[in-house]
Amino acid sequence: MGKVTADNWLASYLSLFRYIDAHQNFCHHVVDSHAYSEFDDFILETIDLIVERLKQSLKQACPQLHFRNESGLLLFEYGLQGIVRNWFRSGLRENPALVVEGIGPVSQRQLAMLLETESLLTKVSVKQQLASV
Repeated sequence: MGKVTADNWLASYLSLFRYIDAHQNFCHHVVDSHAYSEFDDFILETIDLIVERLKQSLKQACPQLHFRNESGLLLFEYGLQGIVRNWFRSGLRENPALVVEGIGPVSQRQLAMLLETESLLTKVSVKQQLASV
């Protein structure tokens, strides 16, 4: 996944979709083996890693930042997890880039509000972030 920044966190989220798409046979076998919770945990842990790396990056850029809304971040992560789960359950039919692009503006604003870093997270548009992938 590499470094996650305010300028590429959506691209990192898109990489989760692409990973699942590239390994969909394995993912289906995991789910079919009644180990769906393992697959679900993988999705949530990956999203949590993205958010944690983003927080670290923002803290490096602006050391005076204090993140106070951990429960709100957890809710945000569960929402992102639900989007991946629904995409997977619906047969991976939608283009992942379009899914992420569609939720990007709302997710960007939500995350900026939760991290109280509006100016740091809204510099790069969703399309610019996803164009780099």
